[in-house]
Amino acid sequence: MRNFTHHKFFIAFLINGFLFFVILSLFKPCYSTDTDIYFLYTLSGGYGNAPTNLLHFSYGAHPILGWISVGLFSHFPRFNWYSFLLLSFHFVCCTSLLFSFLQYFSKLYAIVVFTIFFLFIESMLLLKFNYSGTALIGAISGSISLLLFFTDKNQRNSYLNKKFLFFSLLILVSGMIRIHYMVLFVAMVLCMAIFILSRRQFYKFIIIHVIIGIVLLILFQGQKYYYEKKIPQWKQEEQLRSAYYNIINHPGDKPKTNNSGFEKLKQDMAGIYYLFDKNLVNYETVKQISNNRIGWFHRQPVGLRDFYWLFRSLRVYFLLFAAVIFFFVMDGQFKLLFKFICLSMFSVLIAVIIILFFKITELIILSILSFILLSAIICLQRIIFPKPSLIAGAILILLGSGWMIIRLLKVNVQNEKVISQTRSLIKEFNSHPGLFIETGPYFDFHLSIWDLPEKYPLRNLIDKGLIISNSYASQLARYGITDLMKEIPVKDNIYLVGNKVSILIEYYKLLYNQTVHVKKVPGFEYIDAYQITTDNK
Repeated sequence: MRNFTHHKFFIAFLINGFLFFVILSLFKPCYSTDTDIYFLYTLSGGYGNAPTNLLHFSYGAHPILGWISVGLFSHFPRFNWYSFLLLSFHFVCCTSLLFSFLQYFSKLYAIVVFTIFFLFIESMLLLKFNYSGTALIGAISGSISLLLFFTDKNQRNSYLNKKFLFFSLLILVSGMIRIHYMVLFVAMVLCMAIFILSRRQFYKFIIIHVIIGIVLLILFQGQKYYYEKKIPQWKQEEQLRSAYYNIINHPGDKPKTNNSGFEKLKQDMAGIYYLFDKNLVNYETVKQISNNRIGWFHRQPVGLRDFYWLFRSLRVYFLLFAAVIFFFVMDGQFKLLFKFICLSMFSVLIAVIIILFFKITELIILSILSFILLSAIICLQRIIFPKPSLIAGAILILLGSGWMIIRLLKVNVQNEKVISQTRSLIKEFNSHPGLFIETGPYFDFHLSIWDLPEKYPLRNLIDKGLIISNSYASQLARYGITDLMKEIPVKDNIYLVGNKVSILIEYYKLLYNQTVHVKKVPGFEYIDAYQITTDNK
């Protein structure tokens, strides 16, 4: 028994079990993106349809992973399998990462630095839960574990080694969940490998990632083929979505020209994701709007206020990294300090490129921070800490950890608030018999990760996720609607929700030469619902 409890895997499993228990029992993790709600409700049948793995989005969660969720939801609908599977992957990845630390670092150092990693990185991924964060932790665990595996000169770096295959599998699954964050983190780790691995080891490290990339390419080509076979007009829909994402990912750009009439209406309708009139807002329309954006660079300048708020959000991490630099300086390890700074600057450079050409998100920033922290962990493990510097550095780390715990508590309070609001909102939708249609990005559904779509169904709402994926036909059929745009001013059971309803006044004027009015519907507590009426209605 004593040998078993000293086994490194058992230690990693036990510590992660405790840390996950603390987060999941004392805090309220919730979904942080609408895409996760769309995935959850599609996989579980929460939209009122049968569970399906047809998520429509190219390079989203792979249908092979969706089959697992669909099968479980079909047989056991009273449990949130989507969250369970993502959380299970989180747990496996964290256990694997700590196990690798225990393999290549001293036991005490491995446990301490992993606990810091969990507090500053993984806890945020859990509290602000989404499938992209799950892909990120998979890439972190797989790539860093694989990197440490290749640093062991006594280890037989066989491609058939069980640990090697398992670490590679984590990266592969990460890419199948969300390839973007897998590519982002792996690109940074490849830079780290240049500083840490020998030339021969580095070539092997590159080769395995190339192989994983080829496998992912084959899998996603299979996904495209599967969607084209199962979803009518999917290829054209994906072209439309790609053009949309080009607009979304360049939020600082503005159109070159100020159009009027039909052109302005098209831009306005496309801007609120209102894609029901395929003749007016189609791929060519959105592609033209996308091409009319100004250049590749954002023209909206980043001001001092933006830097100020970025600094405020990252202060606790700066304190942690200050402790890292303190350790290097006190021990006179200036070569390691230079290596750490180079790796950090490389990740910052990637962030700057993303800001210039695309958009920066909280998860991208967390990806950069996790890479910097892991670079520090790998570099610091070579230092023999003198007692005075160890005490002083430990005080800085404890201060940062206390600060981070306070920050997590604040996030938790916000989570509890938005979860309560979302539950009340969905209940109000379900208490009315009409069909609600979102006009503009209006709702952010932040359900608890354990909330059941069966308890909080969304059968009478067509939101942004359903509109962009063009998967709302069953909702229209359920309400006997054959031509939505013609029937909106006629039927009394169609409600519009959002802050851009007035755009439809111009739509009916230009296309139907019809004067319509926007009337707010009374009797709603959490929803601002409107109806389009005519003088004859």
